[in-house]
Amino acid sequence: IATNLVPPTEQDAPFPLYKVLEVEEDSGGVHTIVFLSVLDPSWQGQVPQLTVEGWTITEPNQALTKVLEDYETQYGRPDSVVVLSTASSNVLQNIRQNGPNIDLLLGDGSLATHRVQQTHTVFNTVGQLEKAAPVTLPMDGLQVLDVVVGNGQMVELHHKTIDVLDTFQSDETIQNQIMLNRFSDYLIQNQPRLS
Repeated sequence: IATNLVPPTEQDAPFPLYKVLEVEEDSGGVHTIVFLSVLDPSWQGQVPQLTVEGWTITEPNQALTKVLEDYETQYGRPDSVVVLSTASSNVLQNIRQNGPNIDLLLGDGSLATHRVQQTHTVFNTVGQLEKAAPVTLPMDGLQVLDVVVGNGQMVELHHKTIDVLDTFQSDETIQNQIMLNRFSDYLIQNQPRLS
């Protein structure tokens, strides 16, 4: 997912702008979660190949707002919005303060130094026209995130960090799947793999 990455003029985007997950609620209804992803605009200058090849990383809040407005026009308002990012703290703070209403922001690197083993969060109810900061969680190592949905919103979440130690035995099946996924990504990107 790359919500604010614009491909060169005559090229299709290799990544979707968003992904949708529909979850069945206990009441029998369907809860729609839209996943978006934001790249840090500073990467445009840090990775010169992007500009050389005609790629553009746009301003995150403008991209998020446009994609959510287009989605709402076509499918209706999603019940929940989750944004994935590894952008800088300044970019994420700008999204929290000035961006569209999102429920959950995953990937705050500044939180990685504050290792939290487990959290339980209950969401407040906020009207559609009110602005609220999203719940923000780090993207640090492996994590399990259980989200409880109901009444057209995220109700609560349980977040647990899983330590990965070098003494753990690795699972060869999982390693092979990761390697296949990475290989397919390299083919899609059409870039040489650096070792």
